[in-house]
Amino acid sequence: MEIDREWYNHYVDGNPEAEERILKIALCRKYQKDYTDIDTVCKAAGLYPPEAEAIKRWKQHGIGDCINERNRLLSYIQYAECERYNKALLNYYRECNR
Repeated sequence: MEIDREWYNHYVDGNPEAEERILKIALCRKYQKDYTDIDTVCKAAGLYPPEAEAIKRWKQHGIGDCINERNRLLSYIQYAECERYNKALLNYYRECNR
């Protein structure tokens, strides 16, 4: 299944809520089993340990103001782990089109 580019441009690109949801999907347990775990992906994305901890708190509890860290991590996943990002995006697309 392929994502409609127009849908992506309208609903995802530049939409903080959509990007946040896609990142949460990309960091879910299933994806951590299929790809790298959260610690490894944070380190590979250049996040320092305190920043990685902020990402974990945000992911688990929805707390913390780590917008910069989330953006850096999502960008890393989008370009360095393309398959992971595309699967998370497809999952989000399905959620939106139920």
